[in-house]
Amino acid sequence: MQNSFAFITYRHEDVNLAKEVCDYLTEKKFSVWQVENGDPEGAFLSRMDKDIIKNINCLIILITRSICNPDWQSPWARDDTNLARREGICLLPVIGDQTLKGLWQELPKSLTNPLYIEWYVEEDRARLTSHLQPCQVSRVPIMMPAKPANFVQRDTAFTVVKKALLRTGTESDPAPLSAALLGTGGFGKTCLATAICHDSEIQDRFHDGILWVTVGKEPKGLPPDEFLLSKVQELIQILGSNTTETTTLETVVVLLEQLLDKKNVLLVVDDVWTSRDLTHFLKGGRGTVGRLITTRNGHVLDTSDIKVDVIQQVELMQENEAVQLLATASSNDPQVTEQLKRLARQCDYWPPLLVQASGWLEMADSEENIVEHRKKLAASILDPSMELLSDREYGAFRALAISFPAGPIPLADLYSLWSSDPWRLNKVDVGELLFKLLDHSLLQHLNVASAVVQLHDVVRTHLATA
Repeated sequence: MQNSFAFITYRHEDVNLAKEVCDYLTEKKFSVWQVENGDPEGAFLSRMDKDIIKNINCLIILITRSICNPDWQSPWARDDTNLARREGICLLPVIGDQTLKGLWQELPKSLTNPLYIEWYVEEDRARLTSHLQPCQVSRVPIMMPAKPANFVQRDTAFTVVKKALLRTGTESDPAPLSAALLGTGGFGKTCLATAICHDSEIQDRFHDGILWVTVGKEPKGLPPDEFLLSKVQELIQILGSNTTETTTLETVVVLLEQLLDKKNVLLVVDDVWTSRDLTHFLKGGRGTVGRLITTRNGHVLDTSDIKVDVIQQVELMQENEAVQLLATASSNDPQVTEQLKRLARQCDYWPPLLVQASGWLEMADSEENIVEHRKKLAASILDPSMELLSDREYGAFRALAISFPAGPIPLADLYSLWSSDPWRLNKVDVGELLFKLLDHSLLQHLNVASAVVQLHDVVRTHLATA
């Protein structure tokens, strides 16, 4: 293997087996990258420098009882496996224990390679060298963003969506399914989708990769087809197709549908603003492609052309979640905990502002910082949704935020405000505006039965100070 090496991934318990495999390959004139002064836990490709990784042609993973156990959640082999798939490195499992037959098949599909070698079978060892000849494998796309360093798990929403995507289907209703995260801008939909993509069970289920496309709000003045064309083309190129001759949206959507057929991938369609945009990413891969959608606009998911099996509402953080995000280190000091709770309340439990505020605890002017940063963040995150309102609708909405304190607002009081000058909205107008605000995730809730409406604190504050 000219200018390339095999790398052996193993747990420390299997160091003798690793040496045996290494010596065998070296004797056969194969180059094996040997880890000097290795990790006390073992040798792992994912912990090597990039310059080393780019010279690795084949990754040999030793399958022993140290990984075939209920504690498979240990990330060491998962990280190496996913790295090899991303980098187009040949992956070769070597079974080092004959008592594992059958049991090892319970491992992730990416490790149950049909080309596996049974090391304890003499005839099988000879096959090892033939599999180590330079090979070409397709890179498995792993497109999701990195999980934020200060990520806080939001268990309820995470569990609901993960369960939906992992559900086993039937012949009439094949899995995987489509799930959606719906909520106001900045409430953490994209961050939550990212965390789901990084989950080991999700990556095992969708072993052909994770696709990610951020759609966003359509730029003014740009033809809709041109806006979406580059988005679909990027996915097609990632899937290994050349799109130089497919220059219309219709043709690239058809090609994407064909490429997704029988692919076991998760496709995340992030930050969708219209149902028209979304439909272009929903074709192909029935029963094999899972789809996860994030949007702030409920109507995107409410058309006959779109079937979303689970819609999970994403709300502001709970107090304990916000405090956890603010804390740079765990502390049992009750005074510090109370300070964090107060800072979380001042941030309205809004994730983007909490991230900004995480270093402000010791600052005397933290309140001024919060006000300044809230305005900037709200302008960039919430104003795009406000722009969907007419001047009259925005004025009425802002008057609502200014006229009432935080908490539930009786619909009778709201109607009294909006029916007066200068808004002069009749009951039909009021109903239409309320449902429009709800659709764009600008209301916390609208309870017709109780005849009350409530604004998110962060939205109310932004309107009142605009």
